[in-house]
Amino acid sequence: MPISLRGYGGAIFNQLSSSGFTIEDSSFNANVVQKNDDNGGFGGAIYTEEDMSITRSTFNANVVQADSGRGGAIANNRAAILRVTNSTFMANVVTQFASVVPAGAGGAIANYDNPFPSAPNPL
Repeated sequence: MPISLRGYGGAIFNQLSSSGFTIEDSSFNANVVQKNDDNGGFGGAIYTEEDMSITRSTFNANVVQADSGRGGAIANNRAAILRVTNSTFMANVVTQFASVVPAGAGGAIANYDNPFPSAPNPL
C-alpha cells in the first residue's frame, strides 16, 4: 500500500506548469495520503494542478487521512480541466487524520480552484 506523507497524490502528483496528462486502462487501488497539519491531504490516488484525461480506469479504496482533506481518489486544483470517462469509483474516502471518522470533501473527486494570487496591473 503506497503512502504519501507529503500529503498530495498517493500515486500521482501532477504539478502546475507540467504538461497535461492522460491515463487510460489503469487501476488505482489502496493508495493512502496522510497529513496531520493544515498543508496537504489531497488526492488519495491523484493530485493534479494541470489538465488531465482519465479513461476506462478504476479507483478503489483510496484514502485521504487529513483533518481538512479533499478527494479520496482525485483532487483537481488550480482550475485544471479534469475529464473522466468510462471509469469506476468504489470505496474512496476522506477521513480525519489517524481515524475512520468522515471529514473533508469529495470522497471520490474534489474539484476546487485555489489559484496563485495575481498582482494588480501597476499601470
